[in-house]
Amino acid sequence: MSKQTIIILVISLLIIGIYLLVEHKVHVFGNLQYILFGIFILAHLFMHAGHGGHSNHETKQKEKHL
Repeated sequence: MSKQTIIILVISLLIIGIYLLVEHKVHVFGNLQYILFGIFILAHLFMHAGHGGHSNHETKQKEKHL
């Protein structure tokens, strides 16, 4: 993706986000618990991609101590 495409995408998402907050406050804040829950699940999935998931936690800790 080119730099120009990324800038246009970010600006578009900001405009859409501001519009949603201004015009649909009741809907956004009414569903905030579900939005936050979805964000936490996505963050958990993406963070585990960096170290290979839940497997081998004990072996990695033992290797650090050796």
